[in-house]
Amino acid sequence: MIQLPQYLLWIGVALMAGYVAALSWKLGVSRHFPFLTSYLVLSFFVELSRWVIFKRWGIVAKLWMDFYDGSDSFLAVALYLVILELLRRLLPAQLCRPLRRCSLAIVSLWTVASYAEIWKSNTQRLMLCAYELATNLWFVSLGLILVLWVIIYVRDLPRGVAAQMVQVWGIYFLLTGSTYVFFCFFHNLPPSPPRLHLEIPVMAEVWLPLGLGFAVLNKSQNDRSAANIPG
Repeated sequence: MIQLPQYLLWIGVALMAGYVAALSWKLGVSRHFPFLTSYLVLSFFVELSRWVIFKRWGIVAKLWMDFYDGSDSFLAVALYLVILELLRRLLPAQLCRPLRRCSLAIVSLWTVASYAEIWKSNTQRLMLCAYELATNLWFVSLGLILVLWVIIYVRDLPRGVAAQMVQVWGIYFLLTGSTYVFFCFFHNLPPSPPRLHLEIPVMAEVWLPLGLGFAVLNKSQNDRSAANIPG
């Protein structure tokens, strides 16, 4: 049973994502990062829609499960485009193109292999495929952002707003990725508060809009400072 603080946190994170998207548009950051802004807007509407469905039909309803899996696949595609956008802005073309092509090949092969397994199932093929696609894209995005994070420091790339967003996404992926580790290795342990594998996803969801919001504000401040410097 979800308690009132969890409801408030759920709505608060969704509203925060919408606020950062509006802030990005108002400050002109969306012109430089359109996919990021689109991801935040999509996240805002998806989370609010999930909340409405959950409140009306409950978490065990078929509509909830279908909508969750379907919307998760849309968010995963949008997230992947955000990572490609950061790659394009930070890396030279000779590095960006091979990484992008390699990631697309991995996603395609992984999805085909997953669908080959799903085809044996007689029910819910579309939803299962959506789930597999979202999972595959998430792991590929994780790999890309970690590679990009390393390249930024190894090659001493400029520490602009795009690099700050890479750090934000990197921390987000490390937090959410650690959830899989805790679940796989520690889910059989006896329950004892706090259940870390349940708390980490909450921290990640709160961290993402906060971190991206600070990056957006920092870019705006840097742009104003540059404009005030006499030429």
